[in-house]
Amino acid sequence: MKLKKYIIPLLLSTLVFSSCEDMLDTKLVNQYGDEFTWELPSKSEGILLEAYAQIPGQVDSYGSDFLDAATDNALTIATASDMAKLGAAGISSNTNPINNWSTAYTQFSKINLFLENGFADNIDYYINSGIGDTEEEQAENDSILNQRIKDRLYGEAHFLRAWWGMELLRVYGGLDGDGNALGYPIVLESLDVDDEDATANLVRDTYEDCALQIFADCDTAIKYLPDHYTGTDIVTGKNQIGRATSNAARAVKSRVAVYAASAAYQPVSITDADLKSKWERAALYSYEAIKEGGYSYRKLSATQMAGAGLDSDAEVKLYFIFRKYHNNNSLETRNRPSSFLGQARTNPSQNLVNAFSDKDGYPIWHSQSVYDPQNPYANRDPRLKLNVYTTEDAVETGGRTLQIYTDSLGRPGLDAPGYSFRSTRTGYYLRKWQSSKADMLMVGSKQNDHHVNPLLRVAELYHNYAEASFEAAGNSSTVAPGCDQDAYSILRSIRGANMALFFDNYLDEVKDNADAFRALYQNERRLEFAFENHRYFDMRRWLLPLDEISQTVKGITIQQQAGGTLVYTGTMADGSDAIEVEERPFNDAKYYYTPLPYGELMKSPNLKNNKGW
Repeated sequence: MKLKKYIIPLLLSTLVFSSCEDMLDTKLVNQYGDEFTWELPSKSEGILLEAYAQIPGQVDSYGSDFLDAATDNALTIATASDMAKLGAAGISSNTNPINNWSTAYTQFSKINLFLENGFADNIDYYINSGIGDTEEEQAENDSILNQRIKDRLYGEAHFLRAWWGMELLRVYGGLDGDGNALGYPIVLESLDVDDEDATANLVRDTYEDCALQIFADCDTAIKYLPDHYTGTDIVTGKNQIGRATSNAARAVKSRVAVYAASAAYQPVSITDADLKSKWERAALYSYEAIKEGGYSYRKLSATQMAGAGLDSDAEVKLYFIFRKYHNNNSLETRNRPSSFLGQARTNPSQNLVNAFSDKDGYPIWHSQSVYDPQNPYANRDPRLKLNVYTTEDAVETGGRTLQIYTDSLGRPGLDAPGYSFRSTRTGYYLRKWQSSKADMLMVGSKQNDHHVNPLLRVAELYHNYAEASFEAAGNSSTVAPGCDQDAYSILRSIRGANMALFFDNYLDEVKDNADAFRALYQNERRLEFAFENHRYFDMRRWLLPLDEISQTVKGITIQQQAGGTLVYTGTMADGSDAIEVEERPFNDAKYYYTPLPYGELMKSPNLKNNKGW
């Protein structure tokens, strides 16, 4: 069912908008009742802007951790943190480290309230432009500008409702005990706070109905929003960067369509024809997002992760469709090695390192691979160096290489496990998203740098396109209806860009083997979006076998010989010398889904929980 109403507070926290570091910044200024809020344009708009403000500003937004730290990609040394608990399967209806139910419904409430009240004739969002030679001309121009702003805000409201619907669906979508694919209760209007019957009678809409509502909101957003913000126009100029765009709405459609076609979210009654149609829809939405955005696949470089590459919006929009900026050193403080004054919080795993191919595109276990377990970082996919610091790497520009080894006398190096309580537990440190400025955390002279939270990347459209094209056809060479490329061609462009491959012999080897091709594109997605909080959800929507979801996090040890030679343990491609560091006990099918919050189940007894919970 679509619940037409939703509970809202009587007193509204209202906010004002400012643009700083190319992102939305909202500040609480006072508490106003309805009679004031809807007569003051800045307060009216502030209701909507809160829905932006609750979108995380930093990529390590899961209690200062990455969601990857609860997967086989990494671990966190903060053993009492939410992600450490989640990685240990510490999730229930009472304790859920990724719970976003309350946050999402609060935003729904404010968005719907804004849609109902924010477009009244007495609310003018722009006055006194001074454009025109006479007062009459100025008044007419002000009226035109005011309507353009209202149109944009109308599009933004629908985008934000789609965004928070997507976030709810990603966390709570699942099957109930009867095999029905369910999402969340759709809410499209506000309700008086005293209407308890509506809350008591809440039911979850089907997963497909939730997806369709998100698509509808995105289509409205596309109609009213610009493709991007540029120039000096009052309504669509660069001063509005950080707001939603039509390109971002198309990207949301692409992501939601891929999830809606994924194995974990299909009702037991699904037919092959219906599933094929869902995948074709996902391929088409991804293709349309690429075409309308004028995008091409580009590999992500260090300068797009932090630093100078973020200073030019013309450059950034080639890579990021929707993002937030921050200019600080918190990522470095949390994740640099302790010898560089960091906390070494996120430790990438040997599991992830092993997922990077050799320089020719062969998996390291392949008979044609040039991988050497005693020279493990040579001749590898260059993306490895963008994600992970190894003992061969320098954290700072012009600085020393890391000492993640024990010397010939048994003494741990400055960055090795055991040197301090904040040393890596896996033998690796996080590289992705961090600045390489020298002495960045030096006491008395700390520095900041530009960073980005990559909420929607251009690259995701291509990965969605490849996955959907393949699954729609069941092979890598068929082009989905209305599209222009097959999965093989898309994956070839991704791998070719990242590894500079003129020939991709391994891709050619697996292109006609459905299982091997699927494993390859899933691995490519893992590498592309490592430390972007995708892996946790991808493993579950694909219904990867439980022994993969619960794979123990592995690490390495390095021993320096008297002559300086390093001997590695834990780097064998077949895992025969694996060093197990931290368990992931997701050993029950219920862990494919997230339990609904206990409090919501008590308030709304008609809500069906996901199966197993």
